[in-house]
Amino acid sequence: MKLRQSILPALLLALLLSLGSERLAAQGFDWQYSSRLPTGYPVLFVGVLGNAAQSLHTTTMRVSESLPRVLDCGCAFSTARSIDWSAGIVGEYWLPESNIAVYVALLAEQRNAVFQSDSVVFARNPNLYPTNFVSRYTLTTQVWNTSIEAGFRGKFAPLPFFVGAAVQGAYTLVDSARSLRLVEDANGTVKEGLPTNFITFNPVNFSAKAFIGADIPLATSMYASPSLFIAYPFGNLITGSASWTRLSFGLQVAFMLGFLP
Repeated sequence: MKLRQSILPALLLALLLSLGSERLAAQGFDWQYSSRLPTGYPVLFVGVLGNAAQSLHTTTMRVSESLPRVLDCGCAFSTARSIDWSAGIVGEYWLPESNIAVYVALLAEQRNAVFQSDSVVFARNPNLYPTNFVSRYTLTTQVWNTSIEAGFRGKFAPLPFFVGAAVQGAYTLVDSARSLRLVEDANGTVKEGLPTNFITFNPVNFSAKAFIGADIPLATSMYASPSLFIAYPFGNLITGSASWTRLSFGLQVAFMLGFLP
């Protein structure tokens, strides 16, 4: 919580410093378009964007909420980690007489998580069984989203570094969830395909994102923008009384091509 609260003040301070800095020409790159005729610099860029992130998931989902009383295992999931990725197209416009750009991106996302939890321990007759009865539940989820991300970034002229913030709205296209129950008894019984109706994803969710990176020129009117980011959803990822949220952080890279005015 303290980390998320400290991001916004630092970001606002960085943008204020950027506003007072030297105006950028073509985002700080000394591109030469003509040695004889005056030309403008591009302010509109389009390109591709991709990122990979590690997500830390926290949930309060309980398997016992959806199973009949006879199968109530007292199992509650809590945390998980995952590697997620997204890719898509992006458009960027640099505001006149400023070091700030606004952008919009259309992305496809793949997100997954694997939760594990043991049931409560059921005592058994020690004369018949050497150990008590314990079940382990594994919940595997995979979600495909399409999302729109809109944000801005400010640059520290004449340095190539920038900071930015964005808001992302994601719509769930495909989701799947399955539960695997491993009963650790003398026979090592395994049961698959158990009901997963205790989990229903919100079809639409929104998240906030902050990032810091640098622009690297590749050729005339072309540059790459690698950056580190952190993202957190505004609300619950699932419906119902249980909660599920995630903190994601990772690396994203954009490759941009500019168009002369």
